[in-house]
Amino acid sequence: MKVNRTPTSVPAPNQQAFTVPPAVGRDGTVAVAHSDFRHNDEGTPLLTDRWPARCRPKPVDCGSGTATWRGTRLTPTSFDMRKAPRIPDEASPRGYFLGEQMGLAATGCGFTAVWAKPDAPGRAAVYASVVR
Repeated sequence: MKVNRTPTSVPAPNQQAFTVPPAVGRDGTVAVAHSDFRHNDEGTPLLTDRWPARCRPKPVDCGSGTATWRGTRLTPTSFDMRKAPRIPDEASPRGYFLGEQMGLAATGCGFTAVWAKPDAPGRAAVYASVVR
């Protein structure tokens, strides 16, 4: 089931959602964080944002086709994925890499999301945000 709210009106390559940790809150709310390229354009930067999608399983189960998933933007401005550390061509997977330890954890009144984004060319920093 697709849970990311990436608009289908953007070009298909920009609809990709990736690095997707899930979590379930005490009240049964299901959350899945992801990065996507919905604000990317034809320019040089590969504009990327971080989003959690959340669903409260009442009155409908979150796995149902009629469930409502709501997304909230965590990154106040898009970052350029092309500034992320680059994996050498002989390594796998190839390309830009921010780490595989993006996280999402249920907390007392919501979730805490942890992700990385480039803070200088070839270097990334880790960020955290409370999602309510």
